[in-house]
Amino acid sequence: MIQLGYLKDFIAVFLFLFIIFKLYNINHTNLNHVKKELITYFIIALLTDFLFTIFPNFHNSILGYNYYSYTLFIIAFITIGFFIYFNIY
Repeated sequence: MIQLGYLKDFIAVFLFLFIIFKLYNINHTNLNHVKKELITYFIIALLTDFLFTIFPNFHNSILGYNYYSYTLFIIAFITIGFFIYFNIY
């Protein structure tokens, strides 16, 4: 079964690759918009790591019907929502 700590780290790899891609493609015309987007993603990453730090049971929890899984899904939906907001509108 998938443990949440490993799932968080797996998802973080793709988030940080996306941030590196955005930084690589940055130019002076979209600097302000991209800056807000990257700050938002870093805040989400910081919040997620903070939650995994203050609740060490997150790391060993199995993905399923529990409080920790619901928290991770909420963070994932927030991240997807911000991705749609910044990249489509």
